[in-house]
Parts: sequence; C-alpha cells; structure tokens
Amino acid sequence: MGILDHAPGFTDYVVDEQGALRRHVKISINNIIVIDRKTLSDHVRDDDTVFIFQALSGG
Repeated sequence: MGILDHAPGFTDYVVDEQGALRRHVKISINNIIVIDRKTLSDHVRDDDTVFIFQALSGG
C-alpha cells in the first residue's frame, strides 16, 4: 500500500507539476534533510523513518 491509498491527493501538497519538491516542503530521511529536491532520488528503505515538514504562513 502506498501513501495515495491512505491519503488520496497527498502528493499535490508535496510535489509540483514537474514532480519536484515544493518550495515550502522539507523532507528528512532518518533525520537527514533530502538534498535532491528536483528528482527526489534519495533512497528510502523499508525500515527508514521519513518526516515531511510543510511551512505554515499567514496572519
């Protein structure tokens, strides 16, 4: 099962139309920030921990 099975439309919040990570989103794999924001080539193993951070703004 993938993330879209649990949260349809989720990727629209994380990646843009070209598949690159959106400006306001940061991802870490095992506490290391993802470096490749354009092609998301960082490898994730089954036992890795992934955190997704989305900046909030407003007033």
